[in-house]
Amino acid sequence: MVIEAWHRFCLYIREGTTFNISKLESDMTFTKRLLALVTLSAFAAPAMATTISVEDHEIVGQYLGEGDSYTVYHDLTDYGIPTDYEVVGARIVLGFIDDWVLDGAEYARIATEGARRTVEVGSGIFGISIERLRVGGAGIDSLNLDGTLAVTVTALRRGFGYGDFYWGTSSLHARATAVPAPATLLLLGMGLAGLGFAGRRKVAA
Repeated sequence: MVIEAWHRFCLYIREGTTFNISKLESDMTFTKRLLALVTLSAFAAPAMATTISVEDHEIVGQYLGEGDSYTVYHDLTDYGIPTDYEVVGARIVLGFIDDWVLDGAEYARIATEGARRTVEVGSGIFGISIERLRVGGAGIDSLNLDGTLAVTVTALRRGFGYGDFYWGTSSLHARATAVPAPATLLLLGMGLAGLGFAGRRKVAA
């Protein structure tokens, strides 16, 4: 609309046409309102879009025989995540090591709140494997409630494999976004309301 108003003004000047002053004033009023909204959004956007990354790393070092389970608890509050931030996404990264016994494929079930996955472990170079699991909605809720997340690994047997391996490490990688402060929302709301009121007054006039 701003470009259109400028283009119309240039055509008037080039053609020497007597133009409608009230129409031009209307276009300029819209331009001022648009610039005010853009400026207001520029001040409000940083507070509404700030995102930080928070990580928690645990050295597990736990041997799991067939049918064994072990649980690790991650706690983001250990790293001082601000209270006015909320977690919007997270994933866990687990490291496994084979027991070096030639007993076939070995499998583990990884489970956390809202997500689970069965993987073959120890299949990488030197019997090391890295597995990833995206945290589900229930896990995100838990992190926002008290900052903690429980991760459980169970050794399974499948076919000719024997589920025995070492669970070496567990890492939680989370993204948190700043919750807009009430004052920021109030400022944005007042700005939008003011622009709307100005528009109604122009129509009434």
